[in-house]
Amino acid sequence: MSQENLEIARSNFEAIRRRDWDALASNQDPDVELKTPPRGFNAGTYRGREEIQGFWEDLLSAFGAASGELERLVDSGDQ
Repeated sequence: MSQENLEIARSNFEAIRRRDWDALASNQDPDVELKTPPRGFNAGTYRGREEIQGFWEDLLSAFGAASGELERLVDSGDQ
């Protein structure tokens, strides 16, 4: 993963944390897909910015005022 990709990942995390959907969308291709683990929260495949926003809104609403901090990102290559 390049330094540029690490910065995009960091930016996405911060956008989700702030619930800033416009900032998140600015880093995503319109045809973006999010695949969640089969046993995870709202398991499935989310296509497009609106579906992905809906996934995050549902997930975050389950935790109310909870928040998180990004401690570190690890460059593990293109995997």
